[in-house]
Amino acid sequence: IFSLASLKISLLMLKNIFNIKELEKNLGDFFEIGRMYFQEPEGLQFLESIIKYIYQATEIQTESGV
Repeated sequence: IFSLASLKISLLMLKNIFNIKELEKNLGDFFEIGRMYFQEPEGLQFLESIIKYIYQATEIQTESGV
């Protein structure tokens, strides 16, 4: 089931990565899909990868601007 959730999240990220408004609007949904899997080592590693991808591929800023 984790592979299905990670595939769905990955596809949604790829679909929305160049549309910042859509990406920001849907981030909560993306993470809700995998919420229970992110507590497992494999899921946590996947979450870290997704977050790195978002920061490298977009200009989304943290609240502190970092």
